[in-house]
Formats: sequence, structure tokens, C-alpha cells
Amino acid sequence: MINYKVVDYPLQNRSYSDLIINCRNSEEETEINFLSKNDYKLVDSIEVKEETFISSINKGEIILYHFNKSGYYKVDIEARDKLFVQKDFVPEYTWESGVVLYLDRVNRFYKCIVNVDKEVFSFEPKYPISNHWFEHGILFYQNDGKENNWIKCIDPNNGDDLWKIEFPWQFVRLELYQGLIILDYHAYENIRTDDGYKGERDWSNPSRYTIAIDGETGDELWRLPFTYSKLDHDRGVILSGSDNNLLEVQVSTGEIKSDIETSLSTYLGYNPHFADDDGIYYLTHDHSFGKVRKADGTILWEFDLLDKKGKKRRLSDWLLLGNGSLVLQASPNHLNGDLTCVFDPKENLHYSRIRNGVRIGTDYA
Repeated sequence: MINYKVVDYPLQNRSYSDLIINCRNSEEETEINFLSKNDYKLVDSIEVKEETFISSINKGEIILYHFNKSGYYKVDIEARDKLFVQKDFVPEYTWESGVVLYLDRVNRFYKCIVNVDKEVFSFEPKYPISNHWFEHGILFYQNDGKENNWIKCIDPNNGDDLWKIEFPWQFVRLELYQGLIILDYHAYENIRTDDGYKGERDWSNPSRYTIAIDGETGDELWRLPFTYSKLDHDRGVILSGSDNNLLEVQVSTGEIKSDIETSLSTYLGYNPHFADDDGIYYLTHDHSFGKVRKADGTILWEFDLLDKKGKKRRLSDWLLLGNGSLVLQASPNHLNGDLTCVFDPKENLHYSRIRNGVRIGTDYA
């Protein structure tokens, strides 16, 4: 059975500089743990003597509060110290201009404030409009239907519209990367030709695109005809996969860096998650995990995560560390308990499911 080291710090998709941030809480206390991105070892930790939850990581500070208590904590990541603030206006984001976005926890709306107490703009979240904030402003967008959707960017300094884009069809996913907006766009532009439905719009099989938009101007930078699987923030690439192909695209330019035909196909396609210099890491539909070599499409290795009782576990999250090891996190609420571990592929190659270029079967469930 594969070898790994079980760890007590589940992945929570939070990081800062060269640190991974983990929050563990109970009814009595909250523990903020700082882990190395290189080897996932504990660097430092801070305790708050009550139950709190992370609200945001903003300008080197972690903001925490309890949902049913007033006030919040500020944790300085570099200095490793904390301060309690007795206010119900919680900072969420700070722009270079000095404007700070605050959440009014009592009235459930947001305020943009400058010079400590001067309000320059406010808004209340209202369905079906969604919001994101980033370095170029505050995004308002609607994408709840298959037709007539839009994105608008607001200037946090005064509430003025900076730009607006109208979309005839639906973007089903929106992500941000270094001032760019990445969309998974479904265009229902196809017309059916099958008997009984000729001339009707095909609402089941859209044309799929990945689109990059300049967040400052609203200009479309590039559009490519595929649905992306993951945005690898560390390497600045977008990844997409199919039954026997993997694609790696530079986010900033739309340049196709790697277009790989894999040595083996897989049922329902490869689901790539991140990349390094020589390969792309993927999941299969049944949550085996592996790596493809970019140069020739060879499957370098493929493993199943087995718990100590020999049961295969599905991955809910995973992470590539600087030293080449992986943090693997099994889906929670399993009968055999939760599982997060550090796994070194090189130390486990003799357990790979790829043998002599062939994917071998298994006798476990």
C-alpha cells in the first residue's frame, strides 16, 4: 500500500506569500497555523481564545470574527500578533488609493470608506446580482440565465461605472487572476437539425469558450474554443483536458504552451489541476491522480489514495508543494474518518497504476 504522512492541517484554499494558512476552531478557541509551501511543515501558529472564523486576508492581515458576536480580530501575518477591534464594520479589501471596503455586519451591506470615516460608495448584495472585488474595482454581474447576462466594474473611489459588458449568452464561471477576469462561457448559438426539432435552438449543447478580459478596461484579450478545468494561479496557466488530450494556456496572453496527446486515454477525460516545468497533474473521473509528461504525453505515474483500512478515497482537494510532494485531502464524512496527508510520488513509484505503459486494474473499492 502507498506510503504517506498523515497531517492535522486540512487544505482550506488560503495562502499568503510563501505560507499556507490553516484555521482550526472549536467552541473555546481558534488556532491559526502558518505552513510552508515548500514542505507543509508548521512554521508558526497564533491562538485566539474564542471561536472565530476567517472573513478575509487583506493587505497582510487576517480578519476573523464570530458570526454571533460583535467586533473582530486582526492578525498581522508578518509580525504574528493580533488585535481585537470592537466594531461591526469589518475590513474586506483595500485599494491602492487608500479606499477600504467594509462589511457592515449589522445591516448586511458594504461601504467604501476613505480617510477613516468618509463614505464614498455603498451597496447592498441583492440576488441575482453577484459581486467580486479586485485591484481594478468592484464587479457586479448577472449570470443566472442562459441569455442576456452582463458584467459591470464600479470605481470604489466614487461609485461610478468604469465599464460594462453585455453577453448574449451565459458565463457559468468567473475567476480573477492578477487583474484579469477569466470566464467559462457557454454560447447557445447552435440550431437543431434533427427530426421534429429542426430550426429550434439547441439549449443542451452550447459552444464552449474560455475568455480572458482586461479588468481595468473591460476589453476582451483572448477567446479560445474550450472549457477550462482549472486556473493554476501559481504558474499563471489555464488547464483543460479530454479523453486523450491536455491543454496548457498562458493566462496573460492566451498562448498555448502545451497541447499534449496522452499515451493512454481515460474514461470521461482527464481533469488537470496544476502543472510544473515538465508535467501536468490530473484527476480521473474515479479520482485516481497522476502526472503526464509535457514533452511526449507519457503518463509518468498514477496512484489511488488508500486509507489505512485499504479503502480508496476520493480527493476533495490537493496541492503541489515546492519540494515536489503533494498534499492530498480526501472527501470528508467518510466512515473511515477524514484524511489529509503529504505524499511523495518518487517514493511510491512501485505502487503506480501505470506499468510498462499500461494502466492496471485494481481489486479494491
